[in-house]
Amino acid sequence: MSGPSLAREDLDRFVALLDRAEQGPLDRGERLVGTGAVTFGEVEERNVKAIVKGTDRYAVRLNTNNLICSCSCPAASDGSFCKHCVVVVHELVRAQNADANKDAPPTDRQRIEAYLNDRPASELVALLLDQSDYDDQLASGLLAKAMAANGEKIDLREWKKRVTKAFRGQGGFIDWRRASEWARGVHDMLDVLQALLGAGHVTEVAALVEHAHKRCESAMQRVDDSGGEIIGIVSVLADLHVQACELGAYPPKKLGKRLADLELAAELDTFYRSADRYAHILGADGLAAYIAAVDKAAEKLGRPTSRWSGPHWRIDTARRAHAVATEDPDLLIEICTADPDDEPSITDFNEIIDLLKQAGRHDEAFDWADHGLATHQSNSHYIGPLRERWAALAMDRSGGADAVEDLYWAEYIHRPTAASLADLRSKSRDEEAAVKRAVEWVDDMVREVRARGVAFEQDDRSPPRGSQTAERGTVGAPTAVRAWREDGALYDSGSAIEVLFDVGDIDQAWSLAMEFGAGTGMWERLVSLRREDHPEDSIAWAFEKAEMEIDHRDRKRYRRAAKLLSAERDSISGDNSLELLKLFTSKLTPLMRKHDNKPSLLDEFWKAQLIIP
Repeated sequence: MSGPSLAREDLDRFVALLDRAEQGPLDRGERLVGTGAVTFGEVEERNVKAIVKGTDRYAVRLNTNNLICSCSCPAASDGSFCKHCVVVVHELVRAQNADANKDAPPTDRQRIEAYLNDRPASELVALLLDQSDYDDQLASGLLAKAMAANGEKIDLREWKKRVTKAFRGQGGFIDWRRASEWARGVHDMLDVLQALLGAGHVTEVAALVEHAHKRCESAMQRVDDSGGEIIGIVSVLADLHVQACELGAYPPKKLGKRLADLELAAELDTFYRSADRYAHILGADGLAAYIAAVDKAAEKLGRPTSRWSGPHWRIDTARRAHAVATEDPDLLIEICTADPDDEPSITDFNEIIDLLKQAGRHDEAFDWADHGLATHQSNSHYIGPLRERWAALAMDRSGGADAVEDLYWAEYIHRPTAASLADLRSKSRDEEAAVKRAVEWVDDMVREVRARGVAFEQDDRSPPRGSQTAERGTVGAPTAVRAWREDGALYDSGSAIEVLFDVGDIDQAWSLAMEFGAGTGMWERLVSLRREDHPEDSIAWAFEKAEMEIDHRDRKRYRRAAKLLSAERDSISGDNSLELLKLFTSKLTPLMRKHDNKPSLLDEFWKAQLIIP
């Protein structure tokens, strides 16, 4: 394996970031290792950027200087250390180990490979035949290649049975513990379909994928998909079907009608907005057949009471996708504004703007961007792409630069976060002045919160974030202030701390965290940066993290708690190490007393040598 190379101490810093991940993302991330999902971009001593392929392509950034761990996937939108971040760290380690083992003795796999290379063909055939008697997926794959080599047609009915068997798995209800094993069996069958496609069975594979899609929908009723396995299967099915259609599985008109029928009947997203995704295959004739089938289905349903009801929503979505595929902004506008009581969504606005720009109608595009911002100004978490479109169009106008900066300043004071500050800095003509103004605004807001007496008041709409055991004014205390202003803006003490952290004012960020609390991710970052000068805070935080693990009441989490505390104790060094060890012991003793009714926890503490016999 070739990949990025880092010095051992730098690699260890990235590995340490795994302590921020929950057990679920850790397990799911480890399953992605070695699958080729990770493509590295920038790799430096303290900073790594990568793309991870999953249901979509996700951008991951890890930075051990300021402890930034971000991913563009939905699971990481709250700052969580997701499975994509986990697999990036593991792939860094994997690449390092590969480099280190270049001159190492051969692995077991390499020994087997060398042995097989020396065997006669007849012996290898016998081995494969024996194994295929016990491995249905291997047998299916070999059969597909054999039939293709002989120019034979495949028995579609028989292969549908094979697909059904793969989705059935062991039968009965499949709980979350067995879901990943079930999904591996399904993916093995999808690999066989890929082999069939490569062997030239184009039409048959398209039909088998459509059959697999239906079996996947049935599986939703009997598979606990807490780990998101079905989403990954749907993504592969969608890609396979497009590939088959690109190779000519159906003529355009037949494909258009078939896609409409599949999409309108689907619960899963295998064929979601298929007109747009298959536009390059359908052409004018296929798109016409598609929309004719959609309109016919709509006529059968009758007038909708709400476009949000299942069948009507699918028809409405299909019509919007068709308008995008035909690059017709007027048709899309007509569809999106048909109900005067239902404003277009952010996605609608973005697509209308893009189509108008493609048609060279820039003034209309700007007007729609302006309308979209006014309509969705409260959806701060999702409006970013729409704001970017508005800014790009505004820059072509007189005074556009001022208007763009004003827009991003308004967003910043509405939600003062590190993300909105980054946007403001990128759009400001004087970045230094913008940062100074932004920090002053945070200081003013803190004073306002104190003056209004809302400190330590928790907004009922959002539960506290962070440890639930740490008391106010101590390391690990949860975010305690979320104050809504009269103009609708939100002051979130956690966001204010993020802003100060981002501009490098660590002391002030720490002061606010102690006063108002912070989320676990921010505590981790603050404690790590202050560790050298304030090791006692690192000890306090280690015990808070241990409490959070223990609270899950699970043996694996008990083991993680013991590991956290053991690592913290072993890191104690320096002139004041004796005092720090006394502090550590003074916290460990009451923790053990508090949980003396958990023998599994105490056993893990003993194994980690936290308890000296």
